[in-house]
Amino acid sequence: ATAGSTGIRSTSGVAPAIGSLEDGASWFWNGNIDEVAVWDSVQNNSLIYNSAKPNNLSSLSPTVWYRNGDGDTYPTLTDNGSASRSGTMINMESGDFVNDVP
Repeated sequence: ATAGSTGIRSTSGVAPAIGSLEDGASWFWNGNIDEVAVWDSVQNNSLIYNSAKPNNLSSLSPTVWYRNGDGDTYPTLTDNGSASRSGTMINMESGDFVNDVP
């Protein structure tokens, strides 16, 4: 998808979250999330996701890249991008990992 603005922004000091809001609201994603990446520049969608199959993002050098289980050790969510901003999984268990996400 294409973002309506650029950059990761936080004006209230709340840490960015993937799949939920961290402020106590009840807005949670009910499903699987895999391969979350952020770049400092516009990317061509066909280089990221081509013919219903995600491409390997290594050559695209994302700034932040969470593989969401691939090589992660619970509860750390490893940043495979250049920013080295690893995160912590909250409201998950190690058994929530799925090896083959459609």
